[in-house]
Amino acid sequence: MYSAIADQLYLLGKTKDHSYHSTRHAASTYLRENPDSFMPFVPSIMGEDMAGAVDQGGSEQVYAEYCKRVEQSGDWGGEIEVSQTAHNRLAQ
Repeated sequence: MYSAIADQLYLLGKTKDHSYHSTRHAASTYLRENPDSFMPFVPSIMGEDMAGAVDQGGSEQVYAEYCKRVEQSGDWGGEIEVSQTAHNRLAQ
């Protein structure tokens, strides 16, 4: 997903870097800067169906770990990342 977004932004002339790394960094930065908009939708570090999803949902610690994983891992992106990317890019 991040590669596809980076590629399209590059083709549209919205960025000079078509690397998924920069897209991941931008995504994690925006998520960190806007926790009130996204934290309620991050129920668990390992996904909503994983153990502890209900118990850990919405905590600042879980959210911080989620943002770190968005930036540093190879995890796929989902609805939250697509939404924040749209918000972030439309605001620019």
